[in-house]
Amino acid sequence: MGRVFVRLLSLAIMICTFVSCGIVDMIKAEQPVSINTSNVYKDLDMDVFKGFVDKMTVGELIRAHGRPDSILDANEEAMVEGYDIYQYQYPDCTIDCYVPRKVDGKLIGGILEDTLKMNELVDYIYYEPNKSIKLKSFVLNDSISQLIPQGKSVVYYIGDSFNNIVRFRLAKDNKGEILNVALNDISIFEEEKKLSAIVSEWNSKLPISLGDLGYLDAINLNKKEICFNIAINDSLLNFDKLTSENPLWEQIIGDRLFEKGRGLFNWLTSVVISEGAGVKFMLFNKNNHESISKNIDYSSFKRRYELAFSNIRRLESFIRYENLPYPCKLFDEIVCEKIEIKDGYLVLPFTIDGEPQDELYDNMDNLKQHDIDLLRDTANPDRNYLFLCYKCKFGLKKQYYYTFTEETVEVVFSPEEVKQLIKQM
Repeated sequence: MGRVFVRLLSLAIMICTFVSCGIVDMIKAEQPVSINTSNVYKDLDMDVFKGFVDKMTVGELIRAHGRPDSILDANEEAMVEGYDIYQYQYPDCTIDCYVPRKVDGKLIGGILEDTLKMNELVDYIYYEPNKSIKLKSFVLNDSISQLIPQGKSVVYYIGDSFNNIVRFRLAKDNKGEILNVALNDISIFEEEKKLSAIVSEWNSKLPISLGDLGYLDAINLNKKEICFNIAINDSLLNFDKLTSENPLWEQIIGDRLFEKGRGLFNWLTSVVISEGAGVKFMLFNKNNHESISKNIDYSSFKRRYELAFSNIRRLESFIRYENLPYPCKLFDEIVCEKIEIKDGYLVLPFTIDGEPQDELYDNMDNLKQHDIDLLRDTANPDRNYLFLCYKCKFGLKKQYYYTFTEETVEVVFSPEEVKQLIKQM
């Protein structure tokens, strides 16, 4: 269950982002260095962020951490335009949450009344310690520490297969000390290119694999509309099922393609919006030549994809996409049913054509440990579910229904267990 391409694609996006954007060329003065890893929550001491996560709404932020000590104009404080800083002060550090400002507001008594909107999202987060912290206390993975040279660079970006990017700045006079750490501040990777240049560049690389979704067969620019032709894997996405059972299939596929910072074509989303273009994507079956297409005009595209998704919206979008081919036969005897969110848990139901057997299923602790071992496997795409559960503060339930005995065995991971698992994966 889950699709392998999600894991492969997230890594591909990370590599593409780091390589194509040429961060060394963009900021030659600081010469930032990028490093890829599998999981920053395992390799770095992410506890420095004190449980703050990006892409939570302001309402969720306040419910989880209380009202901020102050709300500041990011342009005045950090020369960052279009943002407010929701600042939380602790005895050992300050946590700055950067929230895009959609309306003008005035600072009144430490609160920007007009911009305190409960549904606005925290875009990225900064951890500012009161005094520098040791590099070795933050970077827990020795292999990563060894990649940090004692050269001129003081800025490092570490990205993982879950699309997290952590940036930290070293002290110039002591490379063993960290001055501050940012979570998912990707503003440096934004580059300005024309649609025509992007289309020309990507046409030279076709066909482009999209994992087990299929592959990108063609990309064209027709006046103010960019067109994608995608050869779909019909064993995963049945065309009749798409149109009859999923009336919002175009949004489901569109989210996987264009979600800001996450989608397969996320590198293109801001360019499409800046140039006022529309989008057309056509899915076709290369075997029987079936095809369906969808046009998204500029205003609809901008409204849906200009801003990043909240964590819960991202999880819901991910579930809708993963449910497209379900019920899905994983093996001859195992079928994965429809995934759902229920009572603060993500529920993954399986139907097994058999009965519980051997010591693995006779003992719940053994079964739970078995699932933990599977989640620790970096090749397991189910890790994406677990990470999204952590971001949304959800638990995880895996339900196994055995047809022979009509018995259901349920393996439950509480939200706190999910949090601990993230650090071990």
